[in-house]
Amino acid sequence: MKIKCIHFTILFLLSIISVWAQNTNGTDFWVTFGKNPMGSKSGEYPDIRIRIVSDDQPIMGTITFTNSNTTRLINMPAYSVANFDLTTVEVLDVCNMEEGKNNKSIHMRATPLR
Repeated sequence: MKIKCIHFTILFLLSIISVWAQNTNGTDFWVTFGKNPMGSKSGEYPDIRIRIVSDDQPIMGTITFTNSNTTRLINMPAYSVANFDLTTVEVLDVCNMEEGKNNKSIHMRATPLR
């Protein structure tokens, strides 16, 4: 009986940890893409889409491509989903085609509007 209780406790604690790990709430995110296979439907470069979901408040913010220091503005109502398809230039700004360090990344910031 004692071993069953210990197993149950361990499983319960692991399930709580996995639920915490899946939380994507926040206002400041960094994203990068590793080497992607070419030859997608657009031809030479991969198709990349960023999906942003707003919570119970409208948000405004930015998507910044750090390699070129260009920015897209975000303005979304509450409880909405927005898809941002990257242009070929933006894909080249974020896809790491070689190994090693670089600054090809996306920095996303959102501010809830009250």
